[in-house]
Amino acid sequence: MRLFAAALLVSAATVLSAQSGTPVPAAVPAQGAAPATTEGYSGPAILSRGGTSSLRQPLTDISFRPYATVNGFYDNGLATAVLQENGEISNAGSMGVEAGFGAYGYRKLKRDLVSLDYRGTYRYYTHDKMFNGTDQFLTLGYAHHFSRRTSLTLREAAGTFSRAYGFYNQFGVSDPSFASIPTFDMLDDRTYYLSSMADVTWQKSARLSFNAGGDGFITRRKSNSLIGYSGIRVRGDVAYRYSRNSTIGVAYSFNHYEYTSSFGAIDLHGLNLNHSTRLTKQWELNLVLGGYRMESLALAQVAIDPVVAAIIGQSTGIEARYGVNYLPNFVVSLNRGFQRASLGFNYTRAFNPGNGIYVGARTESAGVSYSYTGIRKWNIGASGGYGTYSGVLQGDAGMRSFLGGVGITYQVQRFIHLNVRGDYRNWNISTTGYKRVPYRVSFGIAFSPGDMPLSIW
Repeated sequence: MRLFAAALLVSAATVLSAQSGTPVPAAVPAQGAAPATTEGYSGPAILSRGGTSSLRQPLTDISFRPYATVNGFYDNGLATAVLQENGEISNAGSMGVEAGFGAYGYRKLKRDLVSLDYRGTYRYYTHDKMFNGTDQFLTLGYAHHFSRRTSLTLREAAGTFSRAYGFYNQFGVSDPSFASIPTFDMLDDRTYYLSSMADVTWQKSARLSFNAGGDGFITRRKSNSLIGYSGIRVRGDVAYRYSRNSTIGVAYSFNHYEYTSSFGAIDLHGLNLNHSTRLTKQWELNLVLGGYRMESLALAQVAIDPVVAAIIGQSTGIEARYGVNYLPNFVVSLNRGFQRASLGFNYTRAFNPGNGIYVGARTESAGVSYSYTGIRKWNIGASGGYGTYSGVLQGDAGMRSFLGGVGITYQVQRFIHLNVRGDYRNWNISTTGYKRVPYRVSFGIAFSPGDMPLSIW
């Protein structure tokens, strides 16, 4: 409920600047696309450049403006990495008040594009005050066209959070996995992240384009019990727009990860085939098919020779172990754009660098989201999904999660909106029997200048 429809588009703008349908002035052709039509369509997304569905691309400038929210809520299932006196992980519940502030905007100039999306909140609990704290999310984007053929895109994402289960909703239509932003955190401990991305795109022709990019990212967790990581990525792709509505491409990437609170490193080589197509005026289908070769160096427990064990008095030891694994990378998303609504389906099998507990993991997820603003002064939104998380280096975690959310907003006056929302998540680790069911219900009010209606997602 903290997001405005415009804020969604701004968060998307930082990734749209690297896709086939880059929103640029009419004087500068879009990457891999013919000049935009009067409908604002400038080609399907190129997923290897961080793109999502071009159906949600901003068509006009959005003036930079602030907004503020105040919510009362009840949270259940609060948990940290600190054990209770009974030796179990906490599972607290408490009422509270949350205040939020944000600013967003999207601006196209003659050869430049600038976008900003900032959201910050502070929570105060009436009980379990150890969970009081702030969540901060900042996304910046800048794109510059040196000529009709060459462009530079810079993207920055930074933030901190401690309430993990609702984190997915903070990104709208943008892709946090492409930006290496942590989204699988299981416990409500403080996490900090920073991600910097740079791309250079050369448009050889109206159909053929090449892109090269480099990223640096860092994730740190306040608890010494949880594992953070740092990394770099270099990537490149070639994309060919073989029809007005379809683009195909091949992409290569190399990732290097190093971990804190744990000895080890991971090198990841990825090769993927990308395909995006506008099926109809309202439907767009995006596909990624490929895989990764993962090289890892980690500590492992090994048995000591019985003769040596009899001398030193211990039967096991620790050694550095090198390993090679092959992982799939498969993404499919289907998006439907309406005049006053949006509908999206997605399925993903991919690699995740870690969630603070496991180092390197196979992930599988599926989800659906819907938002409708067709009723005057009302917005209704809902989402749901399912995911699994399996550790590669530390064994199969057997971690499964269900999540869902629904919200409604009502515009009382031009600048004032009422909102109510519920979120649910279910964590289950079959190998240990650990279960956690966090949920939240909230009711509040939002203030924002301008005529932009309040949106759920």
